[in-house]
Amino acid sequence: MVLIKSLKGLEFVAYKLILLEKSSVHPVFHVSLLKKKVGYAAVVSSALLEADETRRIIICHIAILDIKLMKKDNKVMLVGLTQWSNSFPEDATWKELEKI
Repeated sequence: MVLIKSLKGLEFVAYKLILLEKSSVHPVFHVSLLKKKVGYAAVVSSALLEADETRRIIICHIAILDIKLMKKDNKVMLVGLTQWSNSFPEDATWKELEKI
C-alpha cells in the first residue's frame, strides 16, 4: 500500500510518497507535471520493462513524430516530438534533437 502526504509548505503543489526504504523510485512528484487521464480504458502491459543493474528503467527514443524550430536563450534549435520506449504516441515529448 502506498500512502501520500503533502510536503510542508507545498500543499497541492508537490506530494511525497511513503515508500519502502529499498525503493529506487523518486518519492516526490509535482502536481503540475501530471497529465489528465482521458477515457475509461485501462492499459495493461504484459511485457516487463527493461532495467539496468541499478534497477532503473531503461528508456530510449523509438520515433520522431514531428519536428519544429524553437527559440531558447536567443538561439534557434531543432526539436523533435519524441516517442519513448514503453509509451504511446500521445505521451510523446519535445526534445532537442542534438541531445537524442
